[in-house]
Amino acid sequence: MTSEAKKSVKVKVARTQNSDIPEEIHQLKLMREAGGLTDEGEKEFQEYVLKYPEYFPKNTPLEKQKKVFQTIKEKQLAVKDEKIQASRKLDNTVVQLQKERETEAEQQVLRDKAVAVLKDANPLDVFRKGFSLNHCGDDEILRAVIYARVLQSSRTTKGLQVFVTGDKGSGKSSAVKSAVNLIPPERVNEGSFSDKAFFLKLEKKEKPVVFLDDITLTDPQVATIKRAMTNFQRETEHNTITDHKLVVIAIPARSLWLGSAVSETGDDQLKDRFLSLGIQNSPENDREYVAWELQRRKEGRSENALNDDVILCRAILQHITDHEFVVAGVDRVEFAYTTDRRLVNICLDLMEANAILHFLQREHEEKDGVITVHPVKDDLDAALNFSMFTFTDKKADGRLTKAERALDNIIQAAIGEKSEKDFSEAKIVDHFSKSVTRVRALLYGRDGTAPNIKGGLLEKAPWYSLDVDQDTRRNVIRVKKHEYNDEGREAFARITP
Repeated sequence: MTSEAKKSVKVKVARTQNSDIPEEIHQLKLMREAGGLTDEGEKEFQEYVLKYPEYFPKNTPLEKQKKVFQTIKEKQLAVKDEKIQASRKLDNTVVQLQKERETEAEQQVLRDKAVAVLKDANPLDVFRKGFSLNHCGDDEILRAVIYARVLQSSRTTKGLQVFVTGDKGSGKSSAVKSAVNLIPPERVNEGSFSDKAFFLKLEKKEKPVVFLDDITLTDPQVATIKRAMTNFQRETEHNTITDHKLVVIAIPARSLWLGSAVSETGDDQLKDRFLSLGIQNSPENDREYVAWELQRRKEGRSENALNDDVILCRAILQHITDHEFVVAGVDRVEFAYTTDRRLVNICLDLMEANAILHFLQREHEEKDGVITVHPVKDDLDAALNFSMFTFTDKKADGRLTKAERALDNIIQAAIGEKSEKDFSEAKIVDHFSKSVTRVRALLYGRDGTAPNIKGGLLEKAPWYSLDVDQDTRRNVIRVKKHEYNDEGREAFARITP
């Protein structure tokens, strides 16, 4: 074969891009298949014959000698390639170790920053800064979600589960999502779930967070979540049969459930297990939101954006999650209202959460891997700094939501100087400027009606009652004049020295 023919074969028989065969060996094989060597190969072959005559006896046919040469070259090049690959692997290992060291160093710097905040600053201010990157306002929702996450490291809490309600477009989903964005993402589970998917999704996860955004729960899901909430400090097991064998799957202890919807979902028992927070925006809130949204778009920030503030928030929560806590001294709290045990427990949980979040600024000691924190008055004040306590009313047991309180304020203003007044649904809708569906939910509870009250003001506020107008024979809502008891935080509870 001529030199030009050999070159032609070399061009036509191309090596595939994904081949792991070294280029020199590949070309040798091509030459063998084409029946000859390149000019350079012929020259090297002649040098080999002279240098190693014992491998190329004179009585051996030329073609056989060339095949021996090709075999020797292939082996030499294979050894060379192995050394190159080993060297590259070693280099890659060194680079990987270097990256790991750099990553570890960066993580240590981040951990040090988180500890510094826990020691010397107000951690909630750091969370507010991270939260404001993606949402405007709703500080109460932020604090509730952060406290709920912190309580996953408490050995004494019954668990704090948060559900946010509000009108369409009020920002409830955005508020919860922006707060959840501050939690390490590997802990968060969201989306839709089948009836038993909670068990499979959460199994073997430590202190998981479940975010249910605008979903309607099925009866089996409601039953599962209620059991998991009740079993906060232990696993919730489900027994099933797979391949004729009993299989036990479980929702981990200390699972956190967060939700948002226009109105509360599930039955009354599930609602009672949630810390329910409502969004009721004022005109000032709306103006602040528009200014914030315009600035976000001007800066080109995406939703659920990530920056150093958010990363620091995640590091703070991870530091808390890595420890176990007991909060001592809660027996020093005295309650003025004890009729609502659930509200008492919420108050204690919120106080515990604030104490744990500030544990490096509180008296504390560690024994057997458990940190005991001693709360102070600031921790109780932080717990009572929620609308359910600020709006405490002895008759209503402090359980009115912001939206319910807002509606009652409008109705109270409409009563004027009278001691009581009758209202039709239509009249209340006119006063409140909301939809009939929304007003009925606030009056009778979700899916409630006048004959079938399921919550709302008619159930929670004793100054509301149903009656029948004697002239029209239609149902009316009778509301008595009512003054709220806004005496301050100690109206509900105080901590003794």
